[in-house]
This record gives sequence, C-alpha cells and structure tokens, in this order.
Amino acid sequence: MATTNNKKRYLVAPLETIPGAQLPSAREVLGLVIYKLDVQKKTIRVSAHEVSLIVEEVWAWARIPMQRIDKVATKIQKLHKEYALIRKNKKHTTSTQSERAKKFGEKVNDLFDVAHANAMAIMTEAEEKDFLLAQREPGRRGRMGGVDPVQAALEERVAERHAAQTSRQEKALYEAATSSATAELESSSSSSTPVSSPGPTRSSHSRASGPTEPKRAKRGLKNVVTQA
Repeated sequence: MATTNNKKRYLVAPLETIPGAQLPSAREVLGLVIYKLDVQKKTIRVSAHEVSLIVEEVWAWARIPMQRIDKVATKIQKLHKEYALIRKNKKHTTSTQSERAKKFGEKVNDLFDVAHANAMAIMTEAEEKDFLLAQREPGRRGRMGGVDPVQAALEERVAERHAAQTSRQEKALYEAATSSATAELESSSSSSTPVSSPGPTRSSHSRASGPTEPKRAKRGLKNVVTQA
C-alpha cells in the first residue's frame, strides 16, 4: 500500500496503489482519489472514473458481479464529498464534529460495497458468495488467494502493449521487404524486355498517318540532335 509520503493527511492518507488481496475498502478508494486530486492534479470527475476502473479490476478478479461503472464513479464522488465536508470543518472542536469524524473514520475501514443488486443470485459458486459475505463484515474478513489482481492486470496491460508494438514492427519490416522485392522484380522485368528501334516505330506510325519516308524522318532527327 504505497502512500505519497510519510505525512499523514486528515483521516485518510493518499494512496498511489492498493493491494488486491481483498475487495477495496472505502478508505483505499478514497486514498486513491485523494492521490489523483492532490498529486496528479486531476478533476474529481476524472479521478472518480479512473478509480472506478481500478475497483472494477479487483471485483472482476474475485468474479463478483458489480454495478455499472458510471454508478460506481458517482458513489466515489459522493464519498469524497462527504470526506471533504468533514475535512473542511476539522478545526471545529464541537462534539458534533468530533463524533462525525470518528464515525467516518470507522466507516471507511469497511468494504466499499459496489456489488450488483442481484449479485448473490447471479453467482453460482458457493466460495464466491462466502467471500462477498465475509468482505461485508467489519474489517473485511478473508483474502483472495493467488496472484494480486491489480498487479496482474498491470502486467497484462504491459504485455499487451509490448505485443502490439512487436506486431507493428513486424508489419513494417514485412511491408518494407515486400516493397523492395516488388521494385527489384520491376527493374529486372524492365531490363529483360527488348527495346524497339526507332525505325519500325516511325514506320508503323507512317503507315497509319500517310506516306512518309522513314529514312528521311530519321535523317531529320539526326540533324536536330546535331544542331542542339
């Protein structure tokens, strides 16, 4: 769980990444948003959308049906709005403010629940159902086994970009080789084709256009070249 620095922010610290062994907590989601807002200087709308995609990767890895991305992004914006209001009044020492901050700090430790309304009915594996129920408990009981889904997704995207780049390079080499082979073939074909002499060509033209002596036309061509 990487933070931007060691300095603690009010209630929630900014996070650059989150572990994927559990479904994201509200604190982790909010930490990602704060990082994008404060460090990357993005808007709340863009930040919420990007974080919703990260959340989707983890939920997809757990094979638990999730709400639509736009709804998840809206829920993220509401969470940040609630946090911003509490942070704005952090200097107030009233009991109401203190109680509100305390409850919020406890709430964000729990699951950021964006499961589909019919998730339990949609899922067919008992293990997946049990995992969702465990994650909904205070403290998010249970962990996913295997590879970290966030890291795995990142590595997959890197591999896809590398494969796409390799494909483009191979295509460029193939097109260059094909173009070179075509040029060599045309050059070879041109050099092997007999060149017609000027006499027969003019003779053929003369027969079509009228009685003109080929030899006199040929001499005339020589005179023009000599004068030049």
